[in-house]
Amino acid sequence: MFCSFVALAWAHEGSHERAAEVVYDLTTNQDGWIEASAVFFELSRKELAFREMGRDPEYAFAEVRFTADGAPLEATRDNGVWTLNGVPDDGPLEVHWRFRPGGMGRHGHQGWLDPGWASFDGRALLLPQGRNALRTVRFRFDRPDDWTVVHPWADEDGWIV
Repeated sequence: MFCSFVALAWAHEGSHERAAEVVYDLTTNQDGWIEASAVFFELSRKELAFREMGRDPEYAFAEVRFTADGAPLEATRDNGVWTLNGVPDDGPLEVHWRFRPGGMGRHGHQGWLDPGWASFDGRALLLPQGRNALRTVRFRFDRPDDWTVVHPWADEDGWIV
């Protein structure tokens, strides 16, 4: 079994601090949905909004929620963009969501998920919009023991960097 993952990440030259951590939980994929979460450590708090990178029908998003210090944050959705209201001035911001890859797109299925195999790309992300440039992002996949994650980046302590 394996999981193929492709995403684009930009690293700020000279910076080794993480700006965000993204976790995909592939152990809960029995219903065709993948659980995901991200913690953003460095975000401008002005006009804070997140975009669903994938679009229906290719990628479906559900149960999107935002928290800061464990407290839920109010957000509104308009055409795949989530705008946060009343965001604290500082501290990490957490985003939790479920997504389903595999919808039909211009070139067939856009990703795939079943109990023995998964394939998806960076469209599975909810990313900050506008001036919220992410310098460094690291990824982790919680997966069944017999699965392998295929990617072109380095592994460090269970994280893809």
